[in-house]
Amino acid sequence: MTTHPLQRMMRKRVVHITFLLCISSSVALAQQQGEVQSIYLDSIVVKEKRRSLLLRHDSNGSMVWDMKLMRNMPQILSNADPIHYAQMLPGVQTNNEYQGGIHVQGCDNEHNELSVGGVPIYNVNHLLGFFSTFNATHFPSMSLTESARTASFANRLGAELVMQPPETVVDTMSGDMSVGLIASQGTLRLPITPVSSFTISARTSYVNMLYANWLRADENRIRYFFYDLNATYTHRIDNRNQLVADFYSGLDKADIADDRHGTDMNNRWGNMMGAVHWLCTVADCAEMRTTLYTTTYKSRMQIGIGPEQCRMESSITDVGLRSRLALGTTWTFGADGVWHTIKPMDVVSDGGLISGGQRGVSTHSIESSFYADSRWALMPDFAFNVGLRGNIYATSGHMFLSANPSASIVYEKGTMRCIFSYALRHQHLFQTGFTDIGMPTEFWFSADEDSPPQYAHSFNVKGEGYFFHRRYQASVSLYYKRLYRQIEYGGTMFDLMSAKNDWHNRLMQGKGENYGVSVMLSKCTGRLTGWVSYTYGRAKRTYFMTEGKRTYPANHERPHELNVVLTYATPRHWSFGATFVACSGTPFTAPKSIYVMNGNVVAQYGEHNANRLAAYWRMDTSVNYRWKGRGRLEQGVNLSFYNLLCHNNDLFHYVRTDKSGTVRYRAVSFISPILPSVSYFIKL
Repeated sequence: MTTHPLQRMMRKRVVHITFLLCISSSVALAQQQGEVQSIYLDSIVVKEKRRSLLLRHDSNGSMVWDMKLMRNMPQILSNADPIHYAQMLPGVQTNNEYQGGIHVQGCDNEHNELSVGGVPIYNVNHLLGFFSTFNATHFPSMSLTESARTASFANRLGAELVMQPPETVVDTMSGDMSVGLIASQGTLRLPITPVSSFTISARTSYVNMLYANWLRADENRIRYFFYDLNATYTHRIDNRNQLVADFYSGLDKADIADDRHGTDMNNRWGNMMGAVHWLCTVADCAEMRTTLYTTTYKSRMQIGIGPEQCRMESSITDVGLRSRLALGTTWTFGADGVWHTIKPMDVVSDGGLISGGQRGVSTHSIESSFYADSRWALMPDFAFNVGLRGNIYATSGHMFLSANPSASIVYEKGTMRCIFSYALRHQHLFQTGFTDIGMPTEFWFSADEDSPPQYAHSFNVKGEGYFFHRRYQASVSLYYKRLYRQIEYGGTMFDLMSAKNDWHNRLMQGKGENYGVSVMLSKCTGRLTGWVSYTYGRAKRTYFMTEGKRTYPANHERPHELNVVLTYATPRHWSFGATFVACSGTPFTAPKSIYVMNGNVVAQYGEHNANRLAAYWRMDTSVNYRWKGRGRLEQGVNLSFYNLLCHNNDLFHYVRTDKSGTVRYRAVSFISPILPSVSYFIKL
């Protein structure tokens, strides 16, 4: 039976008081017997173990997630993915299978900055978007800031998600390893010297080796492989200076073949990142962090139809320097500079499929930012934050200047806090493409004269509070965003493959409006932990099309979403986890008519995003059994089920012909109605 923390503390105090009474009685008895005895007690310390909150909110309202929570979460293919569970938080939308990234407060995936220690990673998708490139065992924590509240926030319209690399020097060797049916991963932490340590993590898949004969999707053969490699070296120079060197490399290979039509598609995409962080304590109340980094994302898609071959390539490379100086809790100053090299889309034909193709022209740009934040107390329970971020963006003979103010008022009393905030943000990078199903078909391009930087006004109100000795937390958030200079690609893959086509001419420009409210109730401590959240949100886009101005829901919009996350751990061996999500279906454009002309299927579509998929819901479960081996070795077995209730969720609709030549328009579901996985893990 679980004992209430207050009862345990009272028992300890009763023991100490009894101890004092016994001593006092002994002293009195000794004095009655004529003995002289002196006993002095300097102090009595009553210790209570601090409750560690695995999911908490910091002073800026950001959600900070301890990666230890992943140990009890349901695993997908033997992997507990941080991005997958970030989608279970309020205000963050759940994606369909085959879709990667995150949508926070109605924003597109391109509006977010996903980073490792502040260094952006431009594509975080593995396994067709099924989970991300972040290996949870390598990182101590993850933080999610839903919207800009300070001037230090990046030049993005959406959210900031930061995976924090290990920056603490370890003094003992530790690690963990997990071996599953499709992929394996491991992390090793090694002390090098008394002032330095090294952490390395690796993950790889062996889908082709074990499942190549039956891995199919819609009668297409699939071959798939990926790997991740993380390495972090930490060196403490002295009590005031520390260096952290961080490296990441990841690669995906996906080959899809259609034997009936003699077509195949080979895809390669991956990231590489290197950074050096200098952490310096300038004075007792001043800290500086400086980062020199480079990050690269490249993708290549090769399509073959018989002897004809066509390649589409794109890439983005950054070389940057960031520095931030914090003077206590009152002032923060910083400067960011980055050199972008972007190849938007390069289409090359090796045969007669297209005549010549279109060569992608690499663009170079410099993005510089300078900012300052100030925080001071207005009254005992009120604090005021104000910041200003100035941007200079230069590319192709054009220069864009912008000033981004931010302000917030924080009311905090006891365990209750409320934050009112406003921010203006400009973003100088765009991402577009003809699909977002986890394949490398979307590409980045720079702001220019035809596509000026996009910007957004954001308003947020957030209230939160802890109850019952901080064992429970409740929060509510309201948001409203106005987005300007939004773009969307209005063509298809075949337009990109045309030599006479210019993808710039296929871009539609418009604006957006996001608004919504979310509530969350979480249990923070104890053997049973988790949360329940509900979000109502709308994301509307208005574009100027050939038929005039049209307003419709964004492709990712889900007006209603309910998330439940629960974990339970017994004192010794067992732990259990379960998640449940139920949400509205995403919009899609349905055809008005389908017919065959000269042997080709022709479809005429209706109003854009005027239809919705059926409601999406799914339950995942996980069971862990752990036992102690020799020494400090901990072992265990994990059994997980993805979509335990076998609910058939529609992912998208498409038009195709079957073997008999009949034209069909139908919904596509996930490759399997239920996805079980089992893995064996070891922890040092």
